[in-house]
Amino acid sequence: MNPLTLDVNIAPEQRTRAILRVLNGLLGLTERELDVLQAFLAISTRKACSPVARKAAARELGMSVPVLNIYVKTIRDKGVIQPDPDGGYRYHPMLTLEGVDSILIRFTHAAQQTES
Repeated sequence: MNPLTLDVNIAPEQRTRAILRVLNGLLGLTERELDVLQAFLAISTRKACSPVARKAAARELGMSVPVLNIYVKTIRDKGVIQPDPDGGYRYHPMLTLEGVDSILIRFTHAAQQTES
């Protein structure tokens, strides 16, 4: 099977959102959840949703911290952020975007089940 390669030119300021949109087929986030995630990634690409980051993200998004916390719970429940053994949260490994200049997604065929 031959790979399909698409080259897409993206302005640097749109890079994170473009990558999140591509990955969102796997993440399953709403537009507002993407906004929240992007705000957190702009603050820190290593630690997710620290108390200081929550205040800054809430201010950036024009919402209160309690409302933001609802979105934090939702993206946690979807597996986008995960509890960090050191406390707080960390991003799902697919969201390690530092230094990423391309994404390769391979679709594999699941073994066919035979009827008995």
